[in-house]
Amino acid sequence: MTLTTPPTSAAEVLSLFAAWMAAEAESSREVGGAAEEAAGNLLDRLFDELSPEGLRAAAAEVETLQARVAALEAALTPTVDTRAAYAGEFRFQVRGVDEEGEETDIEIDVPWDTIKTIMAAIRAEAAS
Repeated sequence: MTLTTPPTSAAEVLSLFAAWMAAEAESSREVGGAAEEAAGNLLDRLFDELSPEGLRAAAAEVETLQARVAALEAALTPTVDTRAAYAGEFRFQVRGVDEEGEETDIEIDVPWDTIKTIMAAIRAEAAS
């Protein structure tokens, strides 16, 4: 069976699947009942996934994923909240001289503008 256009509805998918199963069942008569049983098991799984419970589970998973995406987008968008969360959290050390002329390590906070630039680069990479 060769498709010239992809199916556009669940009914078309089921119709194509039923036609495929009929063809498999016909060929399985020659080989034995194993292919027919496998096709029946596959159809049972398909109907389980299309059942109200299966559709509710899929919808819940979509909602969960949408919430995660929204949280990630919020975490990567420069706002007052993200500034409060990230400013002062990231530091780097440089070698410097203290007030007595002694060499010492100095910790410097990563500037907010640099954090915003990093956030923008992550968003751009994620969008590509």
